Amino acid sequence: MKSTDSKAFLVRKMTRQDLNQVALMQVGMIPGSTVDKVLLSLTNELTHESYLYLVICKRITTKNDADESRAHNLFRIFVNILEPRVAESFIRKSLREVLTFFVKKHASGEILGFAGLWFGYNEVHINSIYVKDSNRRTGLGELLQIAAMQVAINSGSDRLTLEVRTSNLIAQALYRKYGCIEEGIRHKYYRDNNENALIMTNASIQSSEYEDIFRSCIRQYELRWEGHLGGKVISLLNI
Repeated sequence: MKSTDSKAFLVRKMTRQDLNQVALMQVGMIPGSTVDKVLLSLTNELTHESYLYLVICKRITTKNDADESRAHNLFRIFVNILEPRVAESFIRKSLREVLTFFVKKHASGEILGFAGLWFGYNEVHINSIYVKDSNRRTGLGELLQIAAMQVAINSGSDRLTLEVRTSNLIAQALYRKYGCIEEGIRHKYYRDNNENALIMTNASIQSSEYEDIFRSCIRQYELRWEGHLGGKVISLLNI
């Protein structure tokens, strides 16, 4: 198990500030792609309600965290007291925008991976899960899988689907662990080598039976990786 130098991790929604890093990762995944084209596609998808990207990054705890938290609470109180007394709507809006900027500030470092999701009719499709080579086999890919499953469940959709290379037995085992079963094959799906893709689906994500399975998987994951990740799964998700 690799050391993280006491750094914890955070899974959160992708923001505009993350686009360049995620685009560079995608270029490495998509044969023949270029940064400008991938960046344009990501930018469009960021504002489209049918798409959601999650990123995983290092979250470095500093000695000033407590002070920042207290300052945030005081600032919120100030806005809540002052706002009803301000008649001009543009001033109220400005106050809210300042607070929103304050809340969204992250003490986050390098992005280590991402997951892309597409929301169709009653279905969530995982387009991709990617972790940098230097951070593989450290539990981060599975954490992204858990986060993607949680988003799918919270969306109210009944099904989750994805494609995986027929040669990627490790990924297939992970998806089966989280309730996905083989449903078909997409022939020559991957353009780099014309490899086939397995279509895997979990059609029971809203059932009480799957809820128990999902919770059990999370408990097993925490037992294995909690010391490495710096906290329990629930504390690592900001989605």
